[in-house]
Amino acid sequence: MGNSRSSLITHTKTIHKIVDGTMTLFKKESTPLGTSSWSGVWQDSTSPIGTVPHYQARVLVHLHSSVLDPAGEAVRGAAARLGVHGINKLRIGKAVEVEIEAVSEIEARHRLELLSDRLLANPVIEHWSLELKDS
Repeated sequence: MGNSRSSLITHTKTIHKIVDGTMTLFKKESTPLGTSSWSGVWQDSTSPIGTVPHYQARVLVHLHSSVLDPAGEAVRGAAARLGVHGINKLRIGKAVEVEIEAVSEIEARHRLELLSDRLLANPVIEHWSLELKDS
């Protein structure tokens, strides 16, 4: 059993509140002993009340280099048959475009990382990268 703080947290909840025109993101962490604490982790007084920022993201999913890519090999072979020569390596991946609302870039990144880890990529054979920008 490790002594790290992350091994003691069993649940994290985030909410945002607008108080006096300032939007604040709060994070609540609960432990196995039933104790919990709230902390304000982000504030933004420049956002108009009632609006939540939008972010554009692109998640790029690729096979690990150790995994064979029969689709990539088929396309490489077809390219040669079409007269496109000189392609030594061709691997197929996928790009997933996402528009997301979040109170901060940190929150958007957290949600997208969760989505990528658990849904978009198979961690046994794939890895992913994330591009994120304000929309």
